Amino acid sequence: MQDTIKKITNWIVVLIAFFLPFEYLGSFEFKGFTIRISQILAFILIFVWLLALITKKIAYKKNYITLPLVVFLAINLLSLIKSADIKRSLTIFSFILFTSFLGWLITQVITDKKDLKKIIIAVAISSLLISLLGFWQFFGDSYNISPQWTGLRANYVQEKIGFTRIHSTAFEPLYYANYLFIPLFLFLALWIGRKSPQPTLLREKNNEISVEESNKFPLSKPVLSFVEGGGTRGLFLLIFLILSNFVLTVARGAYLAFIPSLLILIYFFHHKLSNFKKLISFILLITLTIFFSWQLIRYFDRSSSSLDQLKYEEHITNIFGGSSYKERKETINLAWRAFMENPILGIGIGSFGPYAKIHLPWWQKNDWKIVNNEYLEILAETGLAGFIAFMSLLGIIIFRTFKLIYNNKDAFLKTAGAGLFAAFIAILVQYLTFSTLYIMHIWFLIGLLAAISNIKSEIYDSNLK
Repeated sequence: MQDTIKKITNWIVVLIAFFLPFEYLGSFEFKGFTIRISQILAFILIFVWLLALITKKIAYKKNYITLPLVVFLAINLLSLIKSADIKRSLTIFSFILFTSFLGWLITQVITDKKDLKKIIIAVAISSLLISLLGFWQFFGDSYNISPQWTGLRANYVQEKIGFTRIHSTAFEPLYYANYLFIPLFLFLALWIGRKSPQPTLLREKNNEISVEESNKFPLSKPVLSFVEGGGTRGLFLLIFLILSNFVLTVARGAYLAFIPSLLILIYFFHHKLSNFKKLISFILLITLTIFFSWQLIRYFDRSSSSLDQLKYEEHITNIFGGSSYKERKETINLAWRAFMENPILGIGIGSFGPYAKIHLPWWQKNDWKIVNNEYLEILAETGLAGFIAFMSLLGIIIFRTFKLIYNNKDAFLKTAGAGLFAAFIAILVQYLTFSTLYIMHIWFLIGLLAAISNIKSEIYDSNLK
């Protein structure tokens, strides 16, 4: 029975990994809420796991994020006593509880390399599909195909802003770029860390996914032959597609976050990049992909000064100008004011929006405002108590992942861990420019990092040494 439950929960997690980016396309509205396939699967996973735990079919597994996460959630709950809009605060808290519990649950389900590699397959397939859709949106909009057919939202079409900003299956370019950090740095790490053209994902028999077992995966053979075929060529092409999509989002905060994480990845793999051929390939992959995407945007840029539209270069360099900057400045100042008024527990989780409507009357008829800086929003809403708890959680994750990368003797776990860690740092940096805590792919990544740290090293994959 325990093996059956493990298989069921593993497959649900794999499906969640596949559907994580399907935020806008592939979702539906229900009583004012946007319901996504990944959320439905997460509810099923939670129900199955809790039922198995209650009936003692499975046992709780210790992991290092449990205590700091419980403390952070407890402070969020306690901050409700400061809330001016208890209904909204409870709604936001329930979202955070749901997404963070999913992340924590990953540590209970993903327990060996076989589980991790299934997720990598799912992410590879998903990334390929959403990247192709991203290109369809860009070229479709550039040639005036209706948004009804491209799937682009009205705010990001060429006709309105002068150039196309793709978001594929996500709700906004910002969130799409944020998700792309995960496959981008994961596959960059796997590509840099490879030693030979021999397959790694379907290689070992003991505690690995064997070739025979791969037949159980829908589309696994063609996708794996694409990802691993011809040595590094498949991964090279997949990274090209993902990185091109990343550039085509024109998300300035994501652009800035990409740089330090790329440097971190270079630091982790400096011994690999000391090989001249590998170094040149790496430089060409990054620079030519970015240059190609940049030239695409410039070529199809139809912005007009008469319509008050900035050109692409002006948009990405106009950091301290425009309505977006002015709004961020106002929200940041207001968040600091809210913190100074309630420095210990803040104004209540999810309460910045109601607080902004009171103190900034011209926003009363608009949607709930956010600070556009996650750290400052946590400081304003949960005070020093919540901020310290959150930073402690992040610090523990960073420390334990570093420990994995430097102490684990399993090359595959080290390589995957390094890639996911770089993605995690990129997300943390981009959190300086937006503030939504209850994002499923972020908590999924946190859970995956914690799970990898608990996986025992049983096989040394010589292909990644």
